Amino acid sequence: MEYILKCDFPVDCSESEVLSVVLKWIEHQPHERFKYIHQLLRYIHFNEISSVDISSFFESPVLKCLCSSSTLWSRLWHVSRHSVWQEQQCMSLINSRGMELAILKVGGFGISGVTNDIAYYLSSIGKWRYLTSIPHVEQCNFGTAVLNNELYIVGGCFNQSLQENVHPFGFRYNPLTNSWELGDFDVLDDNSPCEKYDPATDIWTPVAPLPGSRTQHAGTSWRNFFYISGGLDQDVVLSSVWRLNIDTDQWEVKAPMTTPRADHSMVCCGDKIYVCGGWYEDENTGSRVLVDSIDCYNITRDSWSVITRVPTPRYHAGIVVIGKWLYIVGGFHSATTFDRASGVVECYNIETGVWTVGDNYPQDIWEHACCTLYVPRCRDDLEVIPDKNLI
Repeated sequence: MEYILKCDFPVDCSESEVLSVVLKWIEHQPHERFKYIHQLLRYIHFNEISSVDISSFFESPVLKCLCSSSTLWSRLWHVSRHSVWQEQQCMSLINSRGMELAILKVGGFGISGVTNDIAYYLSSIGKWRYLTSIPHVEQCNFGTAVLNNELYIVGGCFNQSLQENVHPFGFRYNPLTNSWELGDFDVLDDNSPCEKYDPATDIWTPVAPLPGSRTQHAGTSWRNFFYISGGLDQDVVLSSVWRLNIDTDQWEVKAPMTTPRADHSMVCCGDKIYVCGGWYEDENTGSRVLVDSIDCYNITRDSWSVITRVPTPRYHAGIVVIGKWLYIVGGFHSATTFDRASGVVECYNIETGVWTVGDNYPQDIWEHACCTLYVPRCRDDLEVIPDKNLI
């Protein structure tokens, strides 16, 4: 029992259930196994068990006996009362045992062309490794989302006989089982440009269409709201921001960005939205200008501010936030034809305003998506093979 707990393998049950198994194991032969209680309990993640569940466990004869002669009750009560793990995870993960939050690089382009490969980075390992591959012909321009620690890939386009084809397929990846599922691919008519998906019923339904027209924009969500910013309306780079209220199914205009952007990224952290990367056209020359600032949108105040300048400005990059760190991964760092892609990873501390350099992606990448996903720490995957020109 101690060895199993010590290995810290992923499980598909709550930590409360893990504790229940341990107590029942001891209760089965209490005279022989009670002496192991302290050794076993030190491997229980009590910070992931609610105070209500902790209280219920003290009906156990084992804990009653133990707590009568130790300070275990007060220590466990203190830990559980001050636990915010479930609140922070919003129930997206049943149990963090054996899991670690990873940065994912999903699809995109490299020196060999478009790829469906998905790679991940764990800070405990410090290496980029292959995770899986989207089960479809090589595609790009798909949508990416994470819900309940499952990765969703929706739509996209692929080349066939020198023609670009758009497909409606959706895929869902579970890192705990390392498996993919194909979703419903019934297509709504062209009069439904905006749709929402219910994973419980596997059904798509239309929502209010986004006013106007735009491409190459960015989006993110906060609570029951969905935000869209920037993009292109024909040849015009936009700075406008729209917000969809999921409850009322209505769009509303919000404060515009400080700088027009296309091919940029948005990410939400707390009550703030960060916009990074992208480009706009110089009014005089018509050439692309890379936006070098990270702008912060205060949701409660409906206002924008520039918080920092990116050391390596780029577009078609991926951004993601873990804790207090904002990561920028890959992208184009120049509008010229050659030597414009990058695998550079730069990290910005939101609290201190300090930039650092992370472990670069081993290949030049662009037009990929980045997100976070809890991945089993026990995986033994191949490292991403570096490009020859980066060795």
